[in-house]
Amino acid sequence: MKKKISIVVLVILLIAILLVPSKQYADDGGSVCYSALTYSVTKHHSLLDKHEYMVGYTVNVLGKEIFNNTHAIRE
Repeated sequence: MKKKISIVVLVILLIAILLVPSKQYADDGGSVCYSALTYSVTKHHSLLDKHEYMVGYTVNVLGKEIFNNTHAIRE
């Protein structure tokens, strides 16, 4: 019984370590990256030049980009 409880606790800790993200801010105008060991999601909002900026999302799972809808917007 005690061994079963310790295995359950270990599995819960492993899932938490792999899936709980940390929030990081970039110094490019407002981009935010949420990253865990197995994935990362980046919300882009960065100034490219005086009248243009980039917005969108990028999703990486296990180091491979699976979604990218970033695009530039001119004012």
